[in-house]
Amino acid sequence: GVTNTTTALARQFGIDEGEALALLAIESNFGTVKYDSRSSTRGPLQIQNLAFKDVKTYYSGAKPANVDMTDSEWARLVQVAAELPKNHSNLTNTQDQIAAGLLYYKMIGLKGVAPEFRAAAYYDGYGKYIGIDSIADVKNFSGPNTLQSVLKYNSAFLSMKDYMVVVKTTKSKTCLTIMNQVC
Repeated sequence: GVTNTTTALARQFGIDEGEALALLAIESNFGTVKYDSRSSTRGPLQIQNLAFKDVKTYYSGAKPANVDMTDSEWARLVQVAAELPKNHSNLTNTQDQIAAGLLYYKMIGLKGVAPEFRAAAYYDGYGKYIGIDSIADVKNFSGPNTLQSVLKYNSAFLSMKDYMVVVKTTKSKTCLTIMNQVC
């Protein structure tokens, strides 16, 4: 399902599973909230058109000099982005939608947004969150967003990310414990 796809892609992209699941919980209640097909967002992580374009552009060439990962890790991200549809309007496959959202989240960190502001940047657009000391430093929010709505989103994310997932490995299987519920 959506949760397993999200955690598998998070591992593949080098994203903390708790962070990926916190985004999934906030954006779509683990993929259970269905959105109008006319919406400007796509998928369980609610990737927007501009964010999707950023993903396609950012992961289309050589590894940026300041990116701390191996060339093969970068090449894998480039490959996944290249395999996504060319246009946001064609982003209809759930796995592609999740991959696009997680690649965007990864890009936010690679662009230099501090970990404590990455959820706010995911929610509100990343550029204004690079190099800030506090969300209160941001003066212009995107669309209907306000300082209060961004703080609420970011706080929810920070509260959930460490408690969202615990990976337990046994001899026979790997088991995800979500929200402290044993699987």
